[in-house]
Amino acid sequence: MNKKTRLTLLLSALCCLLAFAACEEPVRGETGTESVENTAESASEEHVHEYSEQVVAPTCTEQGYTVYTCTVCGNTYNEDYTEKLGHNYVDGVCTRCEEEITSESFNFILNAYRTGYLVGGLKGNQIDVVIPSSYRGLPVTAIASSAFYNCKNIKSVVVPESVENIYAKAFYGCSALTKVTLTKGIKSIGEEAFSYCDKLTTINLPDSLVSIGNYAFFRCRIARVKIPEGITAISEGMFQACSVLSKVEMHDGITEICNAAFMGCGFEEVEVPGNVKSIGKKAFFSCESLKSVVVSEGVVSIGEGAFSACEVLKSVKLPNSLAEIGNYVFLLSDHITYNKYEGANYIGNDDNPYVVFMKTARTTVCKINDRTKFIQGASFFFDNNLEKVVISESVISIGEDAFYGCNNIKGVYYLGNAEEWAKIVMAEGNEKLTEATRYYYSEEKPTEEGDFWHYDESGNVVEWEKV
Repeated sequence: MNKKTRLTLLLSALCCLLAFAACEEPVRGETGTESVENTAESASEEHVHEYSEQVVAPTCTEQGYTVYTCTVCGNTYNEDYTEKLGHNYVDGVCTRCEEEITSESFNFILNAYRTGYLVGGLKGNQIDVVIPSSYRGLPVTAIASSAFYNCKNIKSVVVPESVENIYAKAFYGCSALTKVTLTKGIKSIGEEAFSYCDKLTTINLPDSLVSIGNYAFFRCRIARVKIPEGITAISEGMFQACSVLSKVEMHDGITEICNAAFMGCGFEEVEVPGNVKSIGKKAFFSCESLKSVVVSEGVVSIGEGAFSACEVLKSVKLPNSLAEIGNYVFLLSDHITYNKYEGANYIGNDDNPYVVFMKTARTTVCKINDRTKFIQGASFFFDNNLEKVVISESVISIGEDAFYGCNNIKGVYYLGNAEEWAKIVMAEGNEKLTEATRYYYSEEKPTEEGDFWHYDESGNVVEWEKV
């Protein structure tokens, strides 16, 4: 390479370096010193947002809200949400958005007589379900068993007049369901139809209903309910675990409250009307807010544990009409205010405070009131002080384990005769009572053989000498 060529290359390289340096030089007012000063000055100024508002109205399926946009910097956010409107169907068309109910949303089952269809379930994930009244020219007459079982998206259901039956577990476990609208065509609701609908707060029960199955509304959130005129019994577990249920309107035709019907409900007061003849086992078990119970004259039977584990229950009235009472009716209901007679605890009513003997006073001699009809189970449980017990002929039943563990009983002094004693309903666990010597009352000295007793002038129990 000659000297001229080397000089040319050197000049070319120098030009490239100068050009590159020119490209790297900051442009004033953008990234140079002046720009840095302007940025610092801007940062030191406080920026106050000035927001404009734009309201977005709610629709049938979407919430409404307000959009806030800053007119200075463009910052935006949403707030002030309002609930979605939900569909309002009239004759199958929503009056708000004009959406039509389509049978394509459901599965259908032709009934055995080929006269109508049952709804068998959903094809999609609908939130607001409106059951169509007909399909392929035939009426929709029922909702099949487990048709909407565990459908977690459903929030509301409307059932048309054409539907007569909602079968077992039809809406079982629909945990988002809050409202059910039934119409006057409905006749029956099957077992567990709405069980575990944990958010169900609103349901109407038309008077056309004649049957509601066991545990139909187990663990729902219903607060008030009116029992339809066609229902004569509150079925087993119908409202069990409805912890906020505090008001039930019952008509005069209801004759039975079945087992566990209102177990774990939220009542503070319960008055069972006289037209109800029987209250089932554990009917009001563990009603933790229950403070007062009135069982009206006319009620005949109360089942085992009916009012057990009602921890704040204080006031109880029971009628003379009772002919049967189960064991442990008030077990673990420890705050009841009892009626007293010679130190022992009783429950009754204003006319007869001593209908049920509840708890021993742990004395050597216990005289049970002569108007008492029932000795409750475990009422003398392991009372080793007890040596003599006086039982009136008015007693018709002695509950399970009433005298269990009463190892020191020497005598049972009965105010009736042997035939009347034999009619007493004696539950298990009362061997200490039945094995003790039994004396029958005789005001005057008997002339026949046997064990007899009477009261002396001071009211003490005295045994007659044997003939």
